[in-house]
Amino acid sequence: MKNYILLIFLSISLLISCSNNERKLLINDFSKKITDTLVPQESKSYGAAGYVIKGISNDTILMTFYGIKKKFTGSFEYKFRLDYYGGSDVEFEFNPYRASQGEIEISYGLY
Repeated sequence: MKNYILLIFLSISLLISCSNNERKLLINDFSKKITDTLVPQESKSYGAAGYVIKGISNDTILMTFYGIKKKFTGSFEYKFRLDYYGGSDVEFEFNPYRASQGEIEISYGLY
């Protein structure tokens, strides 16, 4: 019984100690690039970096997150998550590339 209570306490402590640094965007203007940098707060701890993107575009768009580039075309939904060990900023870039119209929802952050 003591081990069970200890396990619950540790699980709750872990959930409380992790932080969020998240941003959400709705993009329907494809005339320019959007760049952003997530700067981790020194007093917070993070375990993962990731983004969720869904939407539609009339041609290819480029996404760069944490140095990793991906291309999307047409209707898409994609989730990307990787371990984050701290110590560095996380850069994000939306590049309309060849697309001229569409609507895209993006959530990205440190968790």
